[in-house]
Amino acid sequence: MSTLSPQSTAAIALALVAGLGGMSLPLAATPIRDQEQATAHFSYSFGTGEFWQQLGQTFTAGVDGMLTGLELRLGRMPGSVTTGSLSIEIRTTETGPASTGQSYLQTPIVGGQRLASATLNTVDVPVVDPTLGQVAPFSPLITFATPVSVRAGVAYSILLYGNGADQWVWSLDLPASTYGGGNAFARVGNGYAWSFVGYAGNPPTLGDFGFRTYVERTAAPVSEPMTLSLWGLGLAGLAWRRRRLQQVAH
Repeated sequence: MSTLSPQSTAAIALALVAGLGGMSLPLAATPIRDQEQATAHFSYSFGTGEFWQQLGQTFTAGVDGMLTGLELRLGRMPGSVTTGSLSIEIRTTETGPASTGQSYLQTPIVGGQRLASATLNTVDVPVVDPTLGQVAPFSPLITFATPVSVRAGVAYSILLYGNGADQWVWSLDLPASTYGGGNAFARVGNGYAWSFVGYAGNPPTLGDFGFRTYVERTAAPVSEPMTLSLWGLGLAGLAWRRRRLQQVAH
């Protein structure tokens, strides 16, 4: 009885495996750095005993995908206790004026629906003294248990607030930053309006806190024509092999 050579059998098997691989889900993509405000020259303090209790930064996603993590320019004030933690949330944005008395209308401000959250222990961030002009370095990557689905061109918010008797700093660029997809905000607490940030002797302005977002881009689906072609090649090879065996048997 004649049989296919090992090379022919391997080729047919490879075609079938390739067809199966074509029908599988795309491999996960490596997260890319999507949005960024890299530089910082000032630091905003917030938390227990500070005027501001919550800080926020809006950003506009540049690609479709899953927001997997952040890096933020964070620190803690000198003398702050280290028993608390910092909550970091991703939220939707709302549109309207911030409470500055200036005519910044229809500006996306830190919004309502929470999409994801993470917690950072105070002891894990470095000491930063704003009175000495110090700025915080970027934190290690802060990840979310459940990544956030983001869409290109849509504005989102990063919201920070403390848990416990601690004081933190988030460093930023003022009066004008290089980032054009969002703004820095601050507020006294829940129920209060958000304000644009400013610094001593200067009015609130359109600055930005130091941040980086990392997004796993939505992978392009495998080409269906290619998948069908590979399947067809594998099935045709099996059919040919079967006919050969039947001819030899007779």
